[in-house]
Amino acid sequence: MKRGLFRDLLHLYARCNDPDLRIRYIDEKKVAGEHVHIIRVMNLTGDFVDLHIDVESDRVIRKSYQGGAEVKLATLEEVYSDYQDFAGVMLPLITRVTANGKLFLFTRMLTAEFDLELSAETFVD
Repeated sequence: MKRGLFRDLLHLYARCNDPDLRIRYIDEKKVAGEHVHIIRVMNLTGDFVDLHIDVESDRVIRKSYQGGAEVKLATLEEVYSDYQDFAGVMLPLITRVTANGKLFLFTRMLTAEFDLELSAETFVD
């Protein structure tokens, strides 16, 4: 769970000044037809995530890391596409995850809303 949280983009953005994170610029190159900057973020335990940031839009379009894919350690890659504006926040509608090159998960977000009021009945005791 902690490893997954470490790789979460919003969590990483919130911790960008955390002295326990090491951030290293890897390269600028074409990956799968996209011109990207590659940045590696590593924590003190050695977990890492490589962020592929589109040179033109500055959006994260791909991240790769080592993780569990339900059965064994795998190279996972998450590819984000079809960014849309939701109340001034650009979010990818499509996320495609591969484990060792094979499709593992595909999601399509339909909508997003922020700062909704939730009643007590929303939560299970």
